[in-house]
Amino acid sequence: DSVDALLKSYFNSELENGGAKYSEGVYAVALNPKTGAVLSMSGIKHDLKTGELTPDSLGTVTNVFVPGSVVKAATISSGWENGVLSGNQTLTDQSIVFQGSAPINSWYTQAYGSFPITAVEALEYSSNAYMVQTALGIMGQTYQPNMFVGTSNLESAMGKLRSTFGEYGLGSATGIDLPDESTGFVPKDYSFANYITNAFGQFDNYTPMQLAQYVATIANDGVRVAPRIVEGIYGNND
Repeated sequence: DSVDALLKSYFNSELENGGAKYSEGVYAVALNPKTGAVLSMSGIKHDLKTGELTPDSLGTVTNVFVPGSVVKAATISSGWENGVLSGNQTLTDQSIVFQGSAPINSWYTQAYGSFPITAVEALEYSSNAYMVQTALGIMGQTYQPNMFVGTSNLESAMGKLRSTFGEYGLGSATGIDLPDESTGFVPKDYSFANYITNAFGQFDNYTPMQLAQYVATIANDGVRVAPRIVEGIYGNND
């Protein structure tokens, strides 16, 4: 198989000594972005009642999680794909307030106030505001403070955003040569708030393997390769 035993041993040690005891489980995947070879897939499940830690490598393809800010590069890609963003476009990072809702902030907006930010900087500083404005643009709307948002094209906009995510393997089958792979949890029912927060990784759920394929696709200049464990099938004399 393609798995690097030393790398897997290192991953297992880091997971067990690192975050496993602080959560229900921790997972790590390493892929060769050019070939899709799975270099390591490790997981540790934590029983919160007993404290027991058990190996769970297959959890990397069967368990799903809310990914958080890692998806922001895919949101910017969707902005480009749908003609909302152009190149390294500048938007204003600011506290986002919709009519009748609580503010959506980036962590540093509260400390430094509003300022212009490029697409690259939006990823560097993990800007929620940039992603929200991009998602609004996909809906055909431009942010104004305290605006009322019409949602007649919400379904179309979510479809466009998810379509781009799917091109990276998020919410779709990765093609890995293992059974029972989850394609993620992508709810059919959602609100405007769900759509907006999905733009910065707080709604749809993905497997660790899907997230690894997403990052590998970026590393491979946008070419998505199916992860694989089997290197080849050989005869007895090979």
